[in-house]
Amino acid sequence: MFRDLAGYTTYQQAPASSLPRLPADWQWNRLAAVGRQVRETGRPDLPLLSVYLGRGVIPYNEGGARVHAPSERLDAYQVVRPGDLVLNNQQAWRGSVGVSPHHGIISPAYIVWRNTGAITAQYAEHLFPASVMVDQFVTASRGVGDIQRDLHRPSLRNVLVPLPPLDHQAAIAAYLAYANARIEKAIAAKRRLVRLLDEMDRSIDNNLAGAIDTRADSNSDIEWLGSIPPSWDAVPAKRLFVEVDRRSSTGSEGLLSLRMREGLVDANEFTETPIPSTDLVGYKIVRPGEIVMNRMRAAIGLFGVAKKEGLVSPDYSTLKVTRGVDPDFYLHLFKTDAAMAEFRRRSNGLGTGSSGFMRLYYEDFGPMSLPLPSIDEQRMVVRTIRRQRSETMPLRSRAQREVALLQEFRNRLVADVVTGQIDVRAIAASLPSTPEPGDDLGALTDDNLQELPREARIEHAASQ
Repeated sequence: MFRDLAGYTTYQQAPASSLPRLPADWQWNRLAAVGRQVRETGRPDLPLLSVYLGRGVIPYNEGGARVHAPSERLDAYQVVRPGDLVLNNQQAWRGSVGVSPHHGIISPAYIVWRNTGAITAQYAEHLFPASVMVDQFVTASRGVGDIQRDLHRPSLRNVLVPLPPLDHQAAIAAYLAYANARIEKAIAAKRRLVRLLDEMDRSIDNNLAGAIDTRADSNSDIEWLGSIPPSWDAVPAKRLFVEVDRRSSTGSEGLLSLRMREGLVDANEFTETPIPSTDLVGYKIVRPGEIVMNRMRAAIGLFGVAKKEGLVSPDYSTLKVTRGVDPDFYLHLFKTDAAMAEFRRRSNGLGTGSSGFMRLYYEDFGPMSLPLPSIDEQRMVVRTIRRQRSETMPLRSRAQREVALLQEFRNRLVADVVTGQIDVRAIAASLPSTPEPGDDLGALTDDNLQELPREARIEHAASQ
């Protein structure tokens, strides 16, 4: 026996070295001992549900249709009842699991697990997405590679569940609900700041076009943009950008990822499972100074300028700039509202607007009339935009870093609490039954926040 800073006095030995020790009055139980797999079908009248990474079980329409596409016939879909554990068979190893608060139906490919009274739905909601469980789902999965790995049912049944007494479960659920709400409040404030800074950057880009419109003595114009200075030319895009299509024979050049905010960056910075070079054979090679366009998302300004040689999706357009063209000037131009509206008009395919399968092909982009200032004026505009954005960059980087730290803290906190490493019973007993005064997100909403001066909006968002 020993006293631990977590608050418990005794711990029992863990059944495996990879698992933490539990307090003496807790138990490790096989998943099969606290529930059973169920497969109830024949209820196509119930609402369709999805398991969404990081969000758990949600109504299908709240996932933006970015998860599995539903079958036309829903008779074989499985019934899910409130409190059921639902696991995405192929993605549980990544944490795509959740305890359902809804009554609905889910894909036949998923696993529905009905818990017994030994584990409460409120405790289970925090437990099963926690690292102590997800790490076991990894070892209970089988497959080649890290894209899709199926749960091995016999191994799943033997996954170990930390089970505290019911009164401890209630205390843990109450504490984590309260703590998570406060952490989520802090994360939401940081994300509001990032959205505000994005809005300011977009305003800076749009002012590029606005400045052109207000220039005196304009005697030429571009239909989608408006008037341009007399010293500027209006030329078709194909005179400034030539589409090139170089394909990799080895896939060894390194994959680049085109992202809205960061631009064209090393894909390894945003994934834990790099794609093997053999899978990149046939990808397009892009070289420094060239512009990459995501054809399907050109209408929302998804362009990037390559800083180094690498590979991009075969579905992207790679554009080599001609002499007298600063690619960064046109990168900013392509992100203006006016340019995105024109890209949307010129895109073709299935769907409407910026949704569906609309693509902007070079054949439609090439005839588009673009302004051509002198190279010195292009570079001057780029320097001005960079100087204006220099005040937002440190704030954004700090806010994004703080969001990542808050998420990491929340994950660690949940993992410690649901395994009894921290005793929260006393804290849970003292929590208010109703929100404390002033514990909301503040009097300013996203709508009336826009009425504040720019400097005041930054100060308010940074202080949240």
